[in-house]
Amino acid sequence: MYPLFRKKRYLLLSLFVWIMLATALTELVAGIVLFKREDILIWLIPPLFLLFFLNSSSWYLCRKMSLSAGNFWKVAVAHLTAAIFTQTIWWGIFFLYTILLDQFRNQLQLKTGLSQIFLLLFLFGFASYLSMVFLHYLLIENENKRMIENRLIRARIDSLQAELLILRNTIHPHFLFNAFNALNALIAENASLARQVLTDLAEFLRYSLAYQKELFVPLEKEIGHISNYLRVEKIRLGRRLSYRLNVARDCSDFPVLALSLFPLAENSVKHGIQSNVEGGEITVDCMRQGRGLLVRISNPLPPADYKCFRTEQLGLATLRRRLELVYQKRAQLNVFKEETGFIAEIFFPEQEKGAD
Repeated sequence: MYPLFRKKRYLLLSLFVWIMLATALTELVAGIVLFKREDILIWLIPPLFLLFFLNSSSWYLCRKMSLSAGNFWKVAVAHLTAAIFTQTIWWGIFFLYTILLDQFRNQLQLKTGLSQIFLLLFLFGFASYLSMVFLHYLLIENENKRMIENRLIRARIDSLQAELLILRNTIHPHFLFNAFNALNALIAENASLARQVLTDLAEFLRYSLAYQKELFVPLEKEIGHISNYLRVEKIRLGRRLSYRLNVARDCSDFPVLALSLFPLAENSVKHGIQSNVEGGEITVDCMRQGRGLLVRISNPLPPADYKCFRTEQLGLATLRRRLELVYQKRAQLNVFKEETGFIAEIFFPEQEKGAD
């Protein structure tokens, strides 16, 4: 579809500019021919709007003939030919329109006036055609640039998805190993609870597989995912782990980046609970903030001598890059230390209209 017609505001802006040009041309004509201004408007405005749409057809020739190196003269000849053809059609229609007006308003003698402004209209027609060609090549260049940027972003996202898959393959075996060890001990003691843990574990893995290719999911699904994870970890860690999930009522359907909360929940368990002999509590708070959603996950401070290995920070770094790419720097991820513990805050902005 012609780019200036894709959005109503673009079309209205183009027509406004054209009306301004047509008005200026009318003023010039009024200084040459001795007709009333309202008669000149009736005579010129319809043909000038026709010229606008005829010149717009140069878009398709511009799309077909790119301004590549060594192609300039071929493109110039093609557009010159198209300009002559377009102006010939326009002048033929304009001439017929002038004759028809003369028949209805024979006192004007418009056909005589047409010969007086022929050169002015001829130059305006060619200049407007070349201006449209210039505009079209700017639009095409901008479109090509945007397509290249989108391909680069998609390539980076695909790369991150591959990195995430490697990360999951690293994380899940450790998590599964711990979970199955806990289940092995639990089966003999409490078969009913063991079945519940298996259900939670199955739901956790099902979500990980089902949504690893999705971009956005409702918050309630992400909360359900980390809830399954925390329930399984609680069986393993026992009284050392407690958690609270506080989700405001107006947040459940808010779309968030898929699989974005698990790295934060896992870090809370690994650094805030496992590292402490006494354990502690993980708190997840979800609330609306302005035109977005704020998720805050807090956990106890690790011991003073606790060391965090560089490989353990890969999940957080990957999440930060995903947020930057998907939300174009509108999302925020902040991790900071307070007297009471570590806090990770992630802000999800509202999706822009038309976003996937």
